[in-house]
Amino acid sequence: MVINLRGTSGSGKSTIVRTLMQRYMVRTPNFREGRKQPVSYTCTHPDHKPLFVVGHYETACGGGDTINGLDVIYEMVNNAAERGEDVIYEGLILQSDVLRCIDTAKRFPTIVIGLNTSLDECIAGIQSRRDARGDTRPLSPKNTIAKMKTMPHQQRRLKDAGVNFKLLNRADAMVVVLEALQWS
Repeated sequence: MVINLRGTSGSGKSTIVRTLMQRYMVRTPNFREGRKQPVSYTCTHPDHKPLFVVGHYETACGGGDTINGLDVIYEMVNNAAERGEDVIYEGLILQSDVLRCIDTAKRFPTIVIGLNTSLDECIAGIQSRRDARGDTRPLSPKNTIAKMKTMPHQQRRLKDAGVNFKLLNRADAMVVVLEALQWS
């Protein structure tokens, strides 16, 4: 199963992934030469298929944003799915990411979950991360608002392409993720 979480900064994508990773007994970071942080993790549990997690979660801002290039992200996603592993990754709010996601969904069972977190909650999440790292610059919501405006178009394109897409709040998204990975 390939699971793609989509949402703006502060919507809860990384929180869901971190919560899921805690369920696995062993979380092995995977590194690439020249990087201090992992590019992915392989999570294992004796009662479940391995879970491949794209990106690193060593800092508050994690996931796909920590990997340079969509080609690299989708190469990792598709290779892990070909190996028979479950995969979870955060989708970037980019047009070319939608096309790659559609291609992956044609090859492997895929669920795309859009997080419908409110703008106020997203801004609060971003501010909380900034406060935690001591960033005192004023926060402008412009970028988050602009990305939120692109989401309905992306959702339509995914649905029109036949991708299993669900628009959910954080709690319901976690339930769907656990069900898809057969956690009871």
